[in-house]
Amino acid sequence: MNNKRKVTISLVVLSLFLFLVGSVFATGTLQITAPDDSTVWVDSQYMGLHSGMTPVTLELSAGTHYVEVASQESIGSTWWGNLDVVEGQTTAFDVPYTVFDLASTPTGARVCIRDNAACPGVTPIVINWYVPLANTLYTWKLKFNMNGHLDNITYPALRSGDTHVFNANLRNLDNLGNLYVITTPGAYVYVNNVWRATANSAGTAAVNYLDVGTHTVRLQKSGYVTRTESVLITSRQTTTLNATLVQTGTLSVSSTPTGAQLYVDGVYKGLTTRFVTNLAPGEHTVRLVKTGYQEHNTVATVNSGQTTTLAVTLTPQ
Repeated sequence: MNNKRKVTISLVVLSLFLFLVGSVFATGTLQITAPDDSTVWVDSQYMGLHSGMTPVTLELSAGTHYVEVASQESIGSTWWGNLDVVEGQTTAFDVPYTVFDLASTPTGARVCIRDNAACPGVTPIVINWYVPLANTLYTWKLKFNMNGHLDNITYPALRSGDTHVFNANLRNLDNLGNLYVITTPGAYVYVNNVWRATANSAGTAAVNYLDVGTHTVRLQKSGYVTRTESVLITSRQTTTLNATLVQTGTLSVSSTPTGAQLYVDGVYKGLTTRFVTNLAPGEHTVRLVKTGYQEHNTVATVNSGQTTTLAVTLTPQ
């Protein structure tokens, strides 16, 4: 091999070596801004503690890096994600966050976000909560906790740039009691006209943390007579309501001629012949009205779980 060819090969090898070395050691700058004093980790390597709102300037190899930014003022508030560093350029990144402006009645409640391990402080407090992926909507648990009071829990939607203002009302446990319902068969449980529970297969249901005092409880199930009871709830105690529901009955009404207007207990039910279901056992007034015939009034007795048949021949006027 002549000297000229040796020199050419050497230059090619040298160029390739310099290219590879340049690729390995190519760097760019990453500047991170956060509202709180925060620690920064890059590719699981601790980069130090940096003061809030002051850009953290890092010289990193070009490429994609996994970055974590953790607030030291709002414990548990952390941003994480991938950031691209471009050779010879500066990439600026502002940590996305939402603001919690939190108060409670009474004051001094412990505030936890996401879980019990992320509790930045007590009310009143303003928290800058870092939100991973700024364009994504997160729903995390926000809990207010105080000894002797019922936790106040909500699930706010978190998005960068939003401000959430909460004034949580914490209910004193001394002012609350529980209700335990045993019903045969199982039924829907309404308290003060609001659905609160459905009895399980054993016919039991629990309604917890009711205000001390008298409440109206309604037990309702299709095919059974709705039952309404008044119950007294006492402080930190469980009141038991045991109720057996009565099956409804059916009234079958026919007339000669057909097509008479049927009223049961004063309520229009349609034209005969007609089946009227879900009637409470006992006596019910029946009225039949048809043009050209005398009005017919009677009383029919309905039995639980049975069908009572009433056949009426109308008298012409």
